Amino acid sequence: MNNESIMMEMLQNLVVSVDSMQHNMNKRFDQVEARLENVETRLANVEVRLENVEVRLGKLETDMVDVKVRLENVETNLHALNGRVEALEKTNSGIGEMFEHTVRLQQEATDSIHEVLQFHAHKITENEKSIYFLKNKLSS
Repeated sequence: MNNESIMMEMLQNLVVSVDSMQHNMNKRFDQVEARLENVETRLANVEVRLENVEVRLGKLETDMVDVKVRLENVETNLHALNGRVEALEKTNSGIGEMFEHTVRLQQEATDSIHEVLQFHAHKITENEKSIYFLKNKLSS
């Protein structure tokens, strides 16, 4: 029975060895599962971050459209403002010409008034002379 006992011992050693291998394989399988769960968790985190990036990108696109609309409004307002500036420049030019014309008219009026005053002063002087001579004639 010695053979039988050797065979039994070999079988028991084989069973122990297989059990040990199975235990090691289960341990490694558990490690692989833990790593896989870690990878799945990280992948879920990446997916959440990607969704956040997509939301931010959508908001950024909306903001960019809003900025484009505002820029178009600014350009429209700028064109309108340029038109107003040109109109004001024309008005200012017209006002400048009118001012120059008014100054000329005032100068001409001043000259004319001066001439009239000189004429009347001359006439008054002549009349005073005549009155003086008449008084002298009457007194003599």
